[in-house]
Formats: sequence, structure tokens, C-alpha cells
Amino acid sequence: MKTIVITLGLGALIAIAYFALMPSGVSSTSPTNLPWQITRLPAGGTEVFGIRPGITRIDEALHVLGEDHDLAVIIDKEDHAGLEVYFSHFKAGPLAGKLILNAQIDSESLEAMAAGASKSGYMASGSRKFQLNSQDLQRAQQLVLEGISFIPAATLSKEIVEQRFGQEYRLVHTEDSDYFLYPALGLSITLNKEAKEVLQYVHPKQFALVSEPLNAISIKPTN
Repeated sequence: MKTIVITLGLGALIAIAYFALMPSGVSSTSPTNLPWQITRLPAGGTEVFGIRPGITRIDEALHVLGEDHDLAVIIDKEDHAGLEVYFSHFKAGPLAGKLILNAQIDSESLEAMAAGASKSGYMASGSRKFQLNSQDLQRAQQLVLEGISFIPAATLSKEIVEQRFGQEYRLVHTEDSDYFLYPALGLSITLNKEAKEVLQYVHPKQFALVSEPLNAISIKPTN
């Protein structure tokens, strides 16, 4: 795992302490909408950050999370495309990070939105970004969100993951990363030695969206 160096800012240290040390229970004065506060719904879905993956629409999510976002078609260097709502400065209580909402949309609609973009360009990652024109921007508001990705500023560890999210997970291990899979919560947590941690939330019935890419990797039993 990555080590915490002394150059970390005070805010990041506080966030790490909150992840690791504060009790998991929620009192009347405790922050809400934290990454581990996942509500399991009667119909089988989940809710986190006030969003229900596979249920909530983009316009509903923006009403909850605010308008300080960027909505665009993103095509990465491997030509994987998606419609993303990106919050570069997301806060959940004392925890800061980046939040990405992925919309449910077919490939033909994505191609049409990219082709009709009002502006496009390359990102620092090498991905291409296509800003929607006004008509597509309105259409996009009604799309359902397929998944949520949260990239916390704080560094996580196996111990913190187990304390906050529980020990009932499947662990997929690679040379660079550990993937903690919680199918009942629709949650996958990636701890990477070289990159930032990523928490991915989907509807539990759509857990294959995050688990299938790992099928070729042997699963390491948990203790």
C-alpha cells in the first residue's frame, strides 16, 4: 500500500483520521452521505450520496449534488466511451474527493452526441472530451445514472475498508491492485499501489458491470 508522507495537507490527514478512527454509527450530529453510508432499499437497490444507481436520473442527481459539475462524452485512449457527470471538488461531510456519475446510454446515442458536440478537445489523461450541444444537454437530463465513482483525497487501506464497509467481501488480487467486491451493496473498492483509490457503486442487480472485467483474474479467498 501507499505510505502517508509528511507533506500531506492537514485536510487530508483529517480525512484519513475520519475514515479510520471515527465510529461507524451515525448520531444526530454526525455527517450524512458518507461513502460507507449505503442504504439498502426494499426493492433491492441502494442509495449513497443521495443517489440511487440504476434509478436516479441526471437531473435528479444535480438537484441533490448541485450544479458545479461538468457533463460530457468522454472517450478514453482505448476508445471506451461514456457520458459522465464530473464533480472535481466533491465533499461528503469532512471527506473530499472527485465524483463521477456514469449515465445509461447506448453506443449510437453516444456517437451522435460526440458528433454533434459544441466543443471537443484532449484531456491531460489523453482521453477525448466532447461538450454537449444545448439540445443534447437537455436530453441528457432524463438519462438514468448507471454508476457512481468516488475517488477520495484520503489514502485508504485494507483495515480502513474492512472497518467501514465490513469484512463480507470477495478479494481479487493483482500485482498492482486489490479489488474488494461487495455484491450485496453493489460496491467495488480498488486499492492501487501507484494510483488513487476508487470506490464504484452500481445497482446490486447490475454488479456484473464492475465484476465481469475481473473474471479473468483469480479470486483470492478472504480470511
